[in-house]
Order: sequence, then C-alpha cells, then structure tokens
Amino acid sequence: MADRLRQWVLPILVVTMGMQLLRLFIGSLTWYLRDTVGLSAVSLTPYAFGTFLVALLAPLIWRLAGPRRALWISAGGVAVLRLVEQIVTDPGIDLWLSMAGIAAFLLYLPTFLGYLRATTTDAAPRWAYGFALGLTFDTALRGAFGSLDLTWIPGAVPLLVTVLISAAVLWAVWKEPVPDPEARSETTRSGAIALIAMGPFLALQLLIFQSPGLLGELSGIGSYAAFLVVMIGNLLMVVGIYYGFARPDTFRASLALAAGVYLVLAIISANLAGYAVLLTAAVSQFVLGWGWAMLSLRAAPAERTGLTRTGFMLPLGTLLFLLLVFAFYLSLDIALPFPRTAIPPATAGLFGLLLLFAARGLQAPTAAGKAIPVWVAGVLVGVPLAVWILAGPAPAPEPPTGAPVRVMTYNLHSAFGSLGRHDPEAIAQVIEDSGAQVVALQEITRDRLLDGASDLVTWLSRRLDMPIVFSGTEEPHWGNAILSSLPILAQGSGELPRDGTLLGRGYLWVEIDTGAGDPLLLINTHLHQIVEDHDVRLLQLAVLIDFWGGRPNTVLLGDLNAEPDAPEIALLEEAGLIDSWPESGSGPELTWNSADLQKRIDYIWHSRDLRGSQAETIQTLASDHLPVVAQIAVAP
Repeated sequence: MADRLRQWVLPILVVTMGMQLLRLFIGSLTWYLRDTVGLSAVSLTPYAFGTFLVALLAPLIWRLAGPRRALWISAGGVAVLRLVEQIVTDPGIDLWLSMAGIAAFLLYLPTFLGYLRATTTDAAPRWAYGFALGLTFDTALRGAFGSLDLTWIPGAVPLLVTVLISAAVLWAVWKEPVPDPEARSETTRSGAIALIAMGPFLALQLLIFQSPGLLGELSGIGSYAAFLVVMIGNLLMVVGIYYGFARPDTFRASLALAAGVYLVLAIISANLAGYAVLLTAAVSQFVLGWGWAMLSLRAAPAERTGLTRTGFMLPLGTLLFLLLVFAFYLSLDIALPFPRTAIPPATAGLFGLLLLFAARGLQAPTAAGKAIPVWVAGVLVGVPLAVWILAGPAPAPEPPTGAPVRVMTYNLHSAFGSLGRHDPEAIAQVIEDSGAQVVALQEITRDRLLDGASDLVTWLSRRLDMPIVFSGTEEPHWGNAILSSLPILAQGSGELPRDGTLLGRGYLWVEIDTGAGDPLLLINTHLHQIVEDHDVRLLQLAVLIDFWGGRPNTVLLGDLNAEPDAPEIALLEEAGLIDSWPESGSGPELTWNSADLQKRIDYIWHSRDLRGSQAETIQTLASDHLPVVAQIAVAP
C-alpha cells in the first residue's frame, strides 16, 4: 500500500507547486511588471511566452542528461525554486523565481510523461490521475488557508508546509526507478497531437472549475458551499477518469462529439446563473475527466526512444493555455476582433475537437482499476467541510449606537501593493487600524486567476469579522464590495454605461441602520479609468445621480477616476452632493499613486442633510490607492 501511495506523491505535489508558481507568475506579470514597473500589456508578451518556450528544451535535456537526471532537474527544480520563493518576499525576485519555477514545471510535464512510458506499461493512469489530483490538492490547500496561496502568507506554518511538500517531492524523485537506457519513451504521432489538449483542459480548470468564487457568484451560494461544490466537482473529474479507464469502449467518436458539444453549451449557459450552474459544473467535470482519460490513453503508447514529439506537442499545448488566458485578460486593455466572452466556449470547443481526434481508431485496452486516486479525491472533499466547521459562525453586525459613522473608500488593487506583491493581510491591517465601520471597496476579487486567485471577499470578511456584500462588474467575481460592522437592512447593485469601453463598471448600494433615525444609504462605485474619457464618466454619473434621486441621508463614495477640477466633479456638485474633503479634510489629499502621489481621484460625498468631519487619507503602500476616511453625522 505504501508503494502504491508513493507513486502518486510525485505528480500530485509537483502539479500543486506548479499551479502555485503559475498563479504567482501571472500575478507578477500583471501587477509587478505592468503596474509597478510600468510595462504595457503588449510588452509582457516576451516575458510570458519566452518563459513557456523553455519547455521546448525538454528533448535536449532528456538526451544530454538522461531520463533520471532530467527528472531531477525538472521536478527537483520546481521543489527547490518554490521553497526559495516562499522565503523571499521581494516582488522583483519573486517574478524571476516564478519564471524559473514555471520553466522547470513545463520541462517536468513532457519529462515525466516520457519517464512513465520508459518505466511502466501503465503510464496513462498515473499521468491522468496525477494531474487531476494535483489540481484537486492545490484547490484544497488554498481553501484550507482561506483561499490564499501559501506564497502570499508569511509565517512559520506556510513555510513548514512548503518545506514538507518540497521534501516529499525530492524523496519521491529519489525513490523513482532508474529506466533502461534503451526503453521506449516516445509516443506515436497521433498520441503526441492529443497532448495539445493540455492547453484547453488547464485553461478551463483555472478560469472556471477551480474557482469557488466564480461558481459561488454564478449560483448565489455561500463561499464555503461553493468550495465544497468545487471539490465535489474534482471528485467527479477523478471518477470520470476512472470510468474512462474502466470502460474504454466508450471512447468513441460519437461520444467525443457529444462531450465537446455539451462542454460548449455548459460554458455558454454558465452566465445564466442560478443553482443549475452547480449541476452543470459537476457534470462538466465528469465529462472533462472522461475526456482526459481518453487523451491520456492516446498519448501513452511508447513507440521509440527519445522525447522529440512529446517535447514539442506538450509545450505547444501549454503555449495554447497561455495564449487563451493571455487573450482573455488582454481583452480588458485592448479591443480584440472577437468578444472576450467567446474565449471560454471556444476553449471548450477546442477541447472537444481534440477529443474527437483522439477517439479516431483508438484501440484502448481496459486499464487496471485505480481505486486509490478516487479515495484520495474523496478524502479531499472533506477539506471544505472541515474548514466550514472550524470557521465558526459568519461575522455578525454590532448593535447601532446612533453615533457618527466612520466610513472609508478604498481601491484595493486586488490586494497587490504599489510595490507589486499580493498582500491581503496588509490591506486588512489598514482597514482594522482605521476604525472604519463601513468600508466601500473597489477592485476586489473572488478567486480570479489574474489576481492571484484569492477570495478577498470572504477572506477580508472573516479576517475583520465584518459582514460583507459584493457585486461583480466586468466579471461575476471582480467588482465592488461593502464591509459593514453595522446592520445592513437592504442592498442592491446596478450597471453603469460602457459607451464602447472595454471594462464593465457598476455600483453597489446598501441601507445601513446607524441607530440615528432613517437608514443611511451608501452608494459605492468605480468609474471608467481612462483620464481623457470625461464623456463616459459623465454618462456613468448621470445614472448614479438618477439612482440617488436626491434622497437625504446618503453617502456616495468610491474611485471616480476624476480630479477635483474635472467636469464630472462639477456634475456632482450641481446635483447637490457635498465633497467631505474641502469640508473637513486634513493632511495630504492626493490618493493615487501611493508610491508617488499625483492625483486625487477617490472621494466621499454626502447629501446636504449630513455633515462630514475628520476626513483624511491613510498613508500606506498596501494598494496603489490611498484609502480615504471620514466621519459622517446628521447636520445640526
């Protein structure tokens, strides 16, 4: 039993560390190189694709170093680089470590597959189950640490966990058998082509099916329930692999076509939301698992020595993953000739086409049953249940006292500080130290790959012990939120006009019981970001003013992306709102960029029946914006 368990340690843990490095890599490109260093989105291309192209060196390393040393270089490199990265906190060094770590991980994929062909006649199950269980364990580990990757969490416990995982990887490599130098390690041409499916498979997993925040927002269920749903989906993915290996007679072109069509329709229908999306996601994971088993069987046969075909086609698949993800997020900055919403269904369609290709003439023997992977996935489903129980009750509001309310507006920059490092704890400390009772947050995310895949909504609410409401704008899991220690009586949200712009904007409102008469209406918004596009913001503010309707006891706050002399600000003044800063502000008034203050674009406004006092900015590098706080009370 120990030896059977050992064979899963290497693929599961290397994939887990690879996913951690991948999220660090994507976050470092976006938030460090683009926002901190100042490169354009297009200028990131050489860094991104250059790193992924390193995987093409796998056949050369295999030939020069031999299979055993190639496995040490790749898998061992992932373990060592990930451990060093856990110790390092400098975002610049993190970028280069993530690039080196991703290069090692991408070298590992073809190396490990070739190694399996050379050392066993049962390569397909270990390859397919290992990758799926790696994704499963990775999500379970993130969920166990409150949705945060270990790399974002300082302290002894995350370091100890990383040390143990790294040591386990090195031990597992050491225990691997030495292959015969003449053993066949290369697959057929059709088997190599099937490996391209790695790209769409991984893209669908990381963009959709490993994101509890996204599925939670689409379905309307709580964060812990969404985590449980994702883990059940992972179990069904592993069951789908098991079913495929047990019933290879199902690997037919007709079923492959049906699977591809289903996945496309499932992705398209996901945006319709509702509880049905949970069933759709679960079935999709089973279908993806079944398809992954078929693709693995197609790629498993060993025809000759070497690694040339695998070392070209598998890196081509990972490059395809990068291209799909790059295009999906690049479309937020640059207008592409197709809508970004078409990319996920197209990804599912591409996976379906590769399934159809793999099914042609596939003569697959029945694989031996592998119960251990299913049991491992089943055990990991218990992680969200344990987290749910240990978390205790959800944060509850405090009784209102009727005293003035301290409010804050804070653009979180997805918790990436102005120096480029993802640090949710720094954000939490700023809010906690401010004493704010109601906090309007912008650029807050829930498990979005671009932003480090952290569920900041749930994490901040738990960390600060404050109830939270959230509303997505451009994507269901990116947008605005409001934390409140006072009771929230009502809530809602709305969209703002795009007028041809690329990034969707919206507003979120709550009615709060302050204990002083009528509820306080608080409107949180984040307007269009291009400086010159005053007309767009004027249209957006017109919608906000219309929603407000001149009601008393109102606070409008957020990132308006307009300076005090802009026409947008004049429109708010004409509508009858009062800027709390000229009324009572003290100290520096500029709010962006926190590392080199240049502009005031974050505001707290209120209706004329209210009075603002003690307005100030908080000097911090936790985000690229400074938070603004003010005391709001009924005017005498």
